[in-house]
Amino acid sequence: MPAITFKSAPVTEPLYYLHNAEMVIEWSLNHHADLLLDDELALLKQLLQLETAPKALLFRLMMRRGELFRLGALSYKEAEPISESLTHLYRYLMVGADPCLSITELTGLCRKAECLELALELLPEIEIKKSLSKAELVNLLEEHCGTLSKPLADWWQECPFNVIRFNCRDLFDRIRLMFFGNLYQDWSEFVATELGYLKYESVELSSDSRAFRSRAEVNHYLYLADVQNGLKQGESIEVLAEQVLERLDVAELSPWLSEKMHKLLFELGHQAEREKNTELALHLYEYSGNSQAKLRQLRVMEKVACPGEVLEKSRALLETVKQPELHLGINRVMKRAARKSGLDLPANPSITLPKTQLTLAQQADCSVETMVSHHIDAEGVHSFHVESRLMNTLFALFFWPAIYKPVPGAYFNPFQDKPADLYRSGFKALREDEINAGFGLLEDNSYKDLILQRFKEKQYTACRLIHWPSVTEDLLQLSLALIPPADLRALFEYMFLDLRNHRRGLPDLICFDKQANTYRMIEVKGPGDRLQDHQRLWLEYLHQKGIDVEVCHVVWATPDN
Repeated sequence: MPAITFKSAPVTEPLYYLHNAEMVIEWSLNHHADLLLDDELALLKQLLQLETAPKALLFRLMMRRGELFRLGALSYKEAEPISESLTHLYRYLMVGADPCLSITELTGLCRKAECLELALELLPEIEIKKSLSKAELVNLLEEHCGTLSKPLADWWQECPFNVIRFNCRDLFDRIRLMFFGNLYQDWSEFVATELGYLKYESVELSSDSRAFRSRAEVNHYLYLADVQNGLKQGESIEVLAEQVLERLDVAELSPWLSEKMHKLLFELGHQAEREKNTELALHLYEYSGNSQAKLRQLRVMEKVACPGEVLEKSRALLETVKQPELHLGINRVMKRAARKSGLDLPANPSITLPKTQLTLAQQADCSVETMVSHHIDAEGVHSFHVESRLMNTLFALFFWPAIYKPVPGAYFNPFQDKPADLYRSGFKALREDEINAGFGLLEDNSYKDLILQRFKEKQYTACRLIHWPSVTEDLLQLSLALIPPADLRALFEYMFLDLRNHRRGLPDLICFDKQANTYRMIEVKGPGDRLQDHQRLWLEYLHQKGIDVEVCHVVWATPDN
């Protein structure tokens, strides 16, 4: 398959945004034409043939929010004269003149003083105080004007501005979705890249690298996005749930899109649970393939089902999950259900973690982790407050070729800081050779130079797992010198169990003793703070693997101690 190449324009070029938008449209025509309707294809081709000024105006509108604009607020030198540019856009219906507006849309374009003037004209029978806020004026107008939609002049004959409607928003959102594979990235990605804020790993893209295989999948994603927006805006959970459940039988969804749908079912179920709609919550959790949904289902069942049923379902579920966090949650449900059933389950083996207590004088504007770090440094040991950032960096550097392997459906544009399937269960299986090669590096000391070289080559390349400012070359050298290969292997294996959750939760501090040629990890807890589940699971795992870890409990010094 031929590779797809992209080169965004430098921002020093006046029409950089125009070049970038044209590039994405050409890409859509060349590689996603089968996902677009005939009228959409025709419109895009007409758009590319426009003269520079109207085309520039159209893309300026595309980069702004919303669909409605005050005509007098459009001021772009490259699109002048604006009236002529608009004439071209009107001709192809890319922009609409004098559109019909609801009162909500009209007031959204008005300033406060204009809302007051509009209210005085539309509601002459009502005494309207000038002290009312814009929100109060809008509420008043919406209450009396309803949901009618009509031309601006029919609302307000003496309106001081004209309005146009950008008619291509849906189409450009569709193209943006097909290009990025999501709706949270936008056209500003081009600008950030050229300004030097971000650089991305070069991954070979081909026509197999598409996020969507059919128009139905694109439509399905857009539908799920609408439901999520409805959920955020407080729409009826019963209506939203019914709509999504009706679509469960959509055929041949890609694995990642199916996962997105199951996650949405979990979110809907969680909202139903918050609203005390227990029956609907259980129904949604049952249909969701999201692992967290199964645990939530058990917790809801505890409130309404008999303990024996909860215990039986917990046991069955425990056999199907691998994530330690889920095991912990299910075990807790099982214990409660067994106790209510009059049964005595054997206790899980307890692990006693090494603990220390440190008395320090409290300092303003200094975190407890930093205070402990300074205390350790004073003893001649080098400590670093890294939490999970160091191990995430080492993980990414060891498995860089696996993370950036051009697996179909993992990368579909040049502006990704991770493969789309990084946190999915199938990530390892599709990159088995590269992952084995990453572990294979640990078999001799040559990996140290290779990882340091990779660190220099890839520094500040956008990678979801790495926060570059947190890891210096000196820290990396110390880590590679004093952390044994067997420990690195153990750390990486645990991360692979559940990368989404295990990329966090590691101890706060890592300490290197150059003289003793050793290292240890310390989880710092200030007064009143306690271990969270994911932190305890990490600590127990490290302790079982023979890695030197401890929990340091800090108490504040008082005149008595």
